[in-house]
Amino acid sequence: MDYRFKGDIKFMNNYDLYLYELINRKRSNGYNQTENNAFDALKTKIEIWADVNYFKVEIKKSGSKEKGDAISGKSDIDIFVSIEDSYNDYSIEYYRNSLFEYLEGHYNYVRNQDVSIGINYNGIDIDVTPGKKINTIYSFGKHFIYSREDSKRIMTNIDKQIMTIKSCMHIDEII
Repeated sequence: MDYRFKGDIKFMNNYDLYLYELINRKRSNGYNQTENNAFDALKTKIEIWADVNYFKVEIKKSGSKEKGDAISGKSDIDIFVSIEDSYNDYSIEYYRNSLFEYLEGHYNYVRNQDVSIGINYNGIDIDVTPGKKINTIYSFGKHFIYSREDSKRIMTNIDKQIMTIKSCMHIDEII
């Protein structure tokens, strides 16, 4: 029985039991070694971009596999690049464009998406989302990301999103 299931399986009807078993068969088991290697390689490349430009960054996995609501075979790797700009020197749009140009110069399959930069690395789809850390006393992990479609910045809190989904009692319904 899956540890996330909060009900009593003996009270499930056949339809619920079928759905429950299907969800557990299709649930992703997290990152495989190839995906971890791809993450590590891209993380190193992004760290070089940051070092060359004197940017302070924190790079972490942030998508459905990290949250625990991924479907096996249907998800990519999502990477969040937290950029700290203590002096507010540049806009999030600047950071995003700079990172896109850098990655485009080092990888063959790079595409501009709405808020992320899409890369195909050795057959693995990776979405890289840069975010400019908001440096106020009340920000608590908030960042601005840039939406190309809307030509504006959007406030988000990736850590809070991950924590909320991971601690949710309704993962099966989310999947």
